[in-house]
Amino acid sequence: MNDRLRQRIEALREKLRNEPAAPLIGDVPEGIARPNSGSAFWDEFLAISDGGRYGSVDLFANRNLSTNQFWLEQIALKDAIVVGQILYRPLLLDLKSNHLLFAADGSEPMDLGHADVVLETQFLGSGYGQLDPSFKEDEWWDLVR
Repeated sequence: MNDRLRQRIEALREKLRNEPAAPLIGDVPEGIARPNSGSAFWDEFLAISDGGRYGSVDLFANRNLSTNQFWLEQIALKDAIVVGQILYRPLLLDLKSNHLLFAADGSEPMDLGHADVVLETQFLGSGYGQLDPSFKEDEWWDLVR
């Protein structure tokens, strides 16, 4: 995990602490001491933020990862774990490339790019509004752009 991403997560967590409407906008929880997601790469993220709600993007806490792997049966993807959801559709981490994949409509998952870049620019940055046109209407978009 790169330092810019780590700093961005910490800055957004602090912004939300000072925001009265934070429960409606998002949640950037503290990390946990010993995550065990099945990916050393994803464990680095969970050590900084144990999941969270980033507008319409939900990243599962370490304790909830195992209960959300049922999506893998429907997608038939090997070497991946389900790490969250976007608009109630699965978000996966490819364990070989550390790319995030989004299974929008039950078809072949779309490669969003390397998780560090996607987290920093799309989930926690100005690219958030490009994920879905409706995202430009939510308060998370106002916070991250």
